[in-house]
Amino acid sequence: MGRRDQPYLYERDGLRLRLGAQTNPQPLGPVETKLDIQRLQDGTAILGDKRNDENKIVSQLHGAFIAFHNKVVMDDAILDSFGADLTTPEARFAAAATITRWHYQWIVVHDFLQRVCEPGMVEEVLNSGGTPRLQHYLNAAAKYPYMPLEFSGAAYRFGHSMVRPSYSLNKVVLARKEGGDPTKERIPTFSRDPRGTENLNGFPGTLPPFWGIDWSFFLDDVEGVAGGVQVGGKPAVLPQPSYRIDALLAEPLQDPPEFFNAATPPGSPGSILGNLAFRNLKRGQLLRLPSGQAVARAMGIAPLPDEIVWGAGSRVPPPAGETELRDALAATAEARGKVRRAWVDAPGAPLHRNTPLWFYILREAEYYGATEPSRDAACMGGQHLGPVGSRIVAETLIGLLWLDPTSYLHSSRGFRPLPAVSGGKALTLGRLVSFALT
Repeated sequence: MGRRDQPYLYERDGLRLRLGAQTNPQPLGPVETKLDIQRLQDGTAILGDKRNDENKIVSQLHGAFIAFHNKVVMDDAILDSFGADLTTPEARFAAAATITRWHYQWIVVHDFLQRVCEPGMVEEVLNSGGTPRLQHYLNAAAKYPYMPLEFSGAAYRFGHSMVRPSYSLNKVVLARKEGGDPTKERIPTFSRDPRGTENLNGFPGTLPPFWGIDWSFFLDDVEGVAGGVQVGGKPAVLPQPSYRIDALLAEPLQDPPEFFNAATPPGSPGSILGNLAFRNLKRGQLLRLPSGQAVARAMGIAPLPDEIVWGAGSRVPPPAGETELRDALAATAEARGKVRRAWVDAPGAPLHRNTPLWFYILREAEYYGATEPSRDAACMGGQHLGPVGSRIVAETLIGLLWLDPTSYLHSSRGFRPLPAVSGGKALTLGRLVSFALT
């Protein structure tokens, strides 16, 4: 696809992508969303992939990347530093598109994967200076780059556990409009309230006034409001940390908007069909995914025994006197113990040494994800994926890049992020967004 196939996505100059209406009537932070994405009058987003309007956060991240491309494509100095041909609009556009893609790809590998995979995994798979080590991903029978079902149907769904139940967007929009208390409740990730100022629902995710994100609320390496933001008389914790990677999902994911049905209110028996955890497990069953233990064995990794899979917490014990953490672990262990007695330990139980891959990867992250024992709540784990999850995610994403001859891994010059974008520092998503929106 592109400018000729989807001209409605582009400005008349054929170089810049279209954006929509102004979001914030006045500046709310040094690095903020200034424009919504392009929409029809009814709010429907005009996108290549409708999922980029799934909620009011992801739509603004999509807009930030559009802003990045638009800034690069009009900047002769940046294009020249990349060695771009500026003699024709087509060459200018192609160079800007490559710069955008390669910086995004670099962030996926060197920022995102480094954060979510266990220490050393990215370096091992990437094998800088040589051929990536993709012994589990490469498949001689595959004609094209592909996504393994173990990745799309299980491993890459780890992010669901990291979603918070609610978020603040900026110094003005700290809580839902009607009755929200920012010291206790931020804006719900999802809810059935039809008013656009009461949740972060998408489809459509038209941004109300003042709902442009101050990106210091979400990303490291972003300049925040001078003097910080106060909530209830105390400094706000910014950026808002994601939840740990574990086998627990926030309440709004029990009832996502795509499956709202007035005939099945939340908590009713029929509502299970929209529950994201149920859908992930059912998807794995329908795809006939192998168990977590089977995948571990295939990778030469010792599988977790059932007593650990259906337990709670990490390898790091809770500190003495931390009754709240101990109580939380005990409650989780008790709930999982009920499942274990019925579905794992009983004669002929179907989950005996046969854990659904999605749950196994989340529980593995709980157990092994405590490589920084001094961090708060290290006994809960979830600081990163475990060995199976890390291997699947790292090999798949790096493998896709390796099998794409146009990716940065195949740059004949050895690509590094442009200093104008990174500020001469390690490139992170926060630094790219800061460049794009300032």
